[in-house]
Amino acid sequence: FPSHDIRQLIALVHAQGWVMLKRSQGWLIDKKLVRTFGAGLTAASLLILVPVAIRGIGSWMGEGQLVAFNYAIKLVELPLGILITTLATVVYPKLIYANAGRDDEAFITLLKDSISKSLVLSIAVVICGWQFIDSVVHLLLGFGQVSYEQQIHIIELTKIALLSVPLVGVVSLMTTAMNAQDRANEVLRLNFCSLLFLPLLALPGLFNSSATLLMWMLPSFYVVLSGLMYRSARLPKPIFSII
Repeated sequence: FPSHDIRQLIALVHAQGWVMLKRSQGWLIDKKLVRTFGAGLTAASLLILVPVAIRGIGSWMGEGQLVAFNYAIKLVELPLGILITTLATVVYPKLIYANAGRDDEAFITLLKDSISKSLVLSIAVVICGWQFIDSVVHLLLGFGQVSYEQQIHIIELTKIALLSVPLVGVVSLMTTAMNAQDRANEVLRLNFCSLLFLPLLALPGLFNSSATLLMWMLPSFYVVLSGLMYRSARLPKPIFSII
C-alpha cells in the first residue's frame, strides 16, 4: 500500500479499534456489502469455468487441441478486456447513482446508451478480427513450433469465438445493471443456471469429434445467459428499443 494509506489505516485502528467503530456507527465493514461482494465474486468466477470447460473437453479430441483452444480463447479475451468489459466498469457508478435516486428513466437511458456503444465496439472487433486474425496468428505463432496447419485451425476456432464478443458485452452490462440494483444474488443464480446448459451445448462437438462445433459452445452459452438475464432484468422496454 502507499505510505499515506498505511498512515490512514493506523490512525483508524488507533481511534476506533480493529473490529468496531463507535456503537452508534455499527460495524467497520457493512455486512450487506460483504454478502453482495461475495455473490458478485462467485458469479464472476463461475463464468471463468466456461473457457476452462471448453479447453478441457477440447483436450479429449487429440494432440494439439488444448493448445489450439487456449490460443483462440486468449486472442478473444484480449479485446474483451481492453474495450468491452471496461465500459461496464465505467458505467457502474452512474447506474448506482440513478438507481439510488429512483430515476428509472435515467437508469434505462444510461443502460440503453451503454449497450449501444458496447454493440458498436463489439461489431467492430468481430469485423476487424475476421479480416485480420489470420495475419495476427501468423505473426504471433509463425516463428515458433506451431505448424501452419495448426495455425489455420487456431484461426478457425478464433473466428467462432469472436462471435461471442457482442454477447459478452451485453451480459457484462446487464450484470452491471442488476448489481447496481442490489441483485447480485440473482446474477449468481442466473450464471449457475446457465452453466447447467454446458453439457448439452457440448454434445454436438463430442458426438461429431469436431473441434469447431465444440467452440460453438462459447457463443451459444452467452446466447443462453443473455436471454436469461434479459428475462430477469425487468426492463420496461423491449430489447430492440433498448438496443
